Amino acid sequence: MGRLAVALPSLGSSKLRSIWRSSLLAIFSLSLAAGVAEAAVGKGNGSNNNDSFWTAERMRNAKPMSLTGASTTIATDIAAALAAAKLPVISHEGSPGSSSAQPDWSNKLFDPLPAPSVSRSAGSVGSGLEGQAKGSSGFPFTTGRVFPDAAVSTYPYRAAGKLFLRNPANGATVFCSAAVINKRLLGTAGHCVYDTAANRFYDNFRFVPAFNNGSAPYGSWDWQWVWAANTWINSVGSAPFPNNGDFAILEVQDENVGGATRKIGDYVGSLGWVTNGLVGQNITTLGYPLNLDNGQRMQITNSESRAVSGKNAGQIGNDQTGGSSGGPWMRDFGVSGSGNPTTTANRNRIVGYTSYGPTQFGPRYQGASVLNQEWVSMYNQACGRRAGNC
Repeated sequence: MGRLAVALPSLGSSKLRSIWRSSLLAIFSLSLAAGVAEAAVGKGNGSNNNDSFWTAERMRNAKPMSLTGASTTIATDIAAALAAAKLPVISHEGSPGSSSAQPDWSNKLFDPLPAPSVSRSAGSVGSGLEGQAKGSSGFPFTTGRVFPDAAVSTYPYRAAGKLFLRNPANGATVFCSAAVINKRLLGTAGHCVYDTAANRFYDNFRFVPAFNNGSAPYGSWDWQWVWAANTWINSVGSAPFPNNGDFAILEVQDENVGGATRKIGDYVGSLGWVTNGLVGQNITTLGYPLNLDNGQRMQITNSESRAVSGKNAGQIGNDQTGGSSGGPWMRDFGVSGSGNPTTTANRNRIVGYTSYGPTQFGPRYQGASVLNQEWVSMYNQACGRRAGNC
């Protein structure tokens, strides 16, 4: 099957953007009729080397990517979950990576800025047990720092990390969260790679697995290619209505580690994934939100997911804010104990990526797009772009 790779131009007026969006839809429709359409639009790294761009200052001053805005209405529906249960389930198994992967904590990318002082108001994080357990949304959850720091260098934590990027509109550096999903592939949120308002990809992506307080224990990995789902590209970037396809995939370059050329997934490991597996599950999320530890340490949240009626989305209780965007949502997270009926092969399966939530500080909620057939098609597209990606 042919692959459609389109680099979208920067367009000024909303009228021009609308014309371009309509034209792009027409191209996809014609390509589909010809049997050559893909589930995602991709863009390659023209320079193939961003080492000179990512200075310590640029990384230190990177701002968190804002969560996609959300309605204040919490909508859940059992009927939606029952309907979703009839959809096909497709899955991929993760891998723990190389036993020779040893963290190098001396690999310091930058010295983080001091965290700003935060005032705690009624109902905010730290104001009391009830506020922390449920927050104003009513979704029970627990959030904490991945502790001790060395824990982020163990699998499955080390398959997640911090994703740095550049906004070409103003040159600002930004960060999201992401996770390794195969030998050269990362999964993250669509809004972490593609700006629907400007009809343009972000660029200069750089991924740091197991990032911790300015350190890159497994190095930093340059990007080669990026894909965003067609439904995200053709949306207006709103969530959760309809919140279709807020997921994306990046291909990263191989890096020299200890004198050997390595693929990131073979080295630090990868997380699996499963479609239609988000709703009605105990979910674990990982991310780097600015409101917790100033975005410098990995945070973990556990919560039960609920359906959003009529939408391709699920919601959980979560107090992680900007910077957690693109962090993986997983079922059966962790390492199987002896006798556990959930086998290692079925653990650590990603079911979505942090997409939307209220922007107010404090315990609220977050949502994610349900991985679906479009995700599978995009994943296959990414696997097929270069031999050895999967």
